[in-house]
Amino acid sequence: MKPFAFPARLVAPLIPYVAVGIGLLLLKNAWVAMIGYHAGMCAMITLERRWYLASDLFKGAQSRLLALSVLVGSMSGLVLYNIWPWIGVNTNLNVVLVDYGLSGSGWLLFIAYFCFVNPWLEELYWRGYLGNPALFPTRTDLWFAGYHPMVLAGLIATNWAILTLAVLVIAAWFWRQLARAGKGLMMPAISHFAADASIVLTVYALSLR
Repeated sequence: MKPFAFPARLVAPLIPYVAVGIGLLLLKNAWVAMIGYHAGMCAMITLERRWYLASDLFKGAQSRLLALSVLVGSMSGLVLYNIWPWIGVNTNLNVVLVDYGLSGSGWLLFIAYFCFVNPWLEELYWRGYLGNPALFPTRTDLWFAGYHPMVLAGLIATNWAILTLAVLVIAAWFWRQLARAGKGLMMPAISHFAADASIVLTVYALSLR
């Protein structure tokens, strides 16, 4: 009888769904969801012995393509700010954020952690460990995009959540192509950082209105 082999590649895409489901939807705590997600990714990378891929985060920059990717990423927050009156549900944003444990200095700490940890770890995980050089969209792109509507539940209307899913599939494909073009993760990581920072700072600005 063959020894049991842990199906890491089958389980890996499910980690954010479990973390968000428990942390955000069940416990209503953004910190639990984020730390759980990041801990799950780190555990999987450790289990699969793929930390050597972290060196790819410092490889693959091409100046013009990098500039374009950063511009595209940083536009995310501006777009969100301008369409918020149409996509936001009839809920006070501050009430939702406080309900998720995001207020005061803790909210600012979350923003810093989200910006400076999340994009690098996600790129290492999704475009590195789970990377695929395919030219066309893959199931991994859909898996990456799919957990985000769970995060946005209660914040944006359902039809906009579906559109967001489609946009994020394109973003996942775009970041894979950056990794493919540069043979490294630096360009997708920096572009992802620009997108994450612009979005979370926009949410912060919206919460101050």
